[in-house]
Amino acid sequence: MDTIQEAGSVLCNRLAELRRQSGMTQGQLAEKLGLSFQAVSKWENGQSCPDISLLPVLADIYTVSIDELFGREPLTSKGREAVESEAAAQPPTQLPWPDDGHIRAVLFDGTHLIKGGPLEGMPRLAFHYDGPAKDVISYLDLVCGDVAGNASAGGSLNAGDIQGVARTGGNANTGDIRCGVNVGGSLDCGDIGGSVSAGGEVNSGDIYGGVTAKGNVNCGDVSDHITCMGNLNCGDVRGDVTVSQGAVVNCGDIDGHLLRQP
Repeated sequence: MDTIQEAGSVLCNRLAELRRQSGMTQGQLAEKLGLSFQAVSKWENGQSCPDISLLPVLADIYTVSIDELFGREPLTSKGREAVESEAAAQPPTQLPWPDDGHIRAVLFDGTHLIKGGPLEGMPRLAFHYDGPAKDVISYLDLVCGDVAGNASAGGSLNAGDIQGVARTGGNANTGDIRCGVNVGGSLDCGDIGGSVSAGGEVNSGDIYGGVTAKGNVNCGDVSDHITCMGNLNCGDVRGDVTVSQGAVVNCGDIDGHLLRQP
């Protein structure tokens, strides 16, 4: 038997073995491949071999390598464990941050780091993190629980209480935020221990800093100034209030001036 015939015989026997191990019938496998069960039967009886284009598909179905379809150990030159060990020993690709212990979720296009979220046409991606965290940095949407430090997201941010600064390029929905907030979209949260900058609407509890927002502001007391381009509904304000012409202002006491701008 020549080498090609021997390889074909090994492949046919291996395909039959893998199918039986998977618990599939010939008909079920054929349906997955869009073929007749007779085609599968011929493979397993050694009467024919699958087209080469089907080998990666079969390998995926059985969760093996193409080498293993032919009865060979994967990565025969070094072995899988040796390759993984060698890869682990290699220094990581140069990244634009130090080895600081922060949790980061990033998206790469090849070796190019994408900082603005997913590529155009791709589904929106989110990083879901469940566990204690000092700092969490995601270039995607970020969904997490309480954060003991800062929380940063390239997209939207959904989190529990944040003991540091919250930053996001999209909307934010969180619990209390101990320090400042900078969001590209709207903000819904509890009390805020610092200043707020929002590209949209702000809905919060008390704010222990200033507020700058491009939309409506609905909050509790504010310990500094407020600048908003929409309507304002808040408690006492310890600084100036600046709103657009025609905006509705419903506040408690204002220690500074009420200013309107075009």
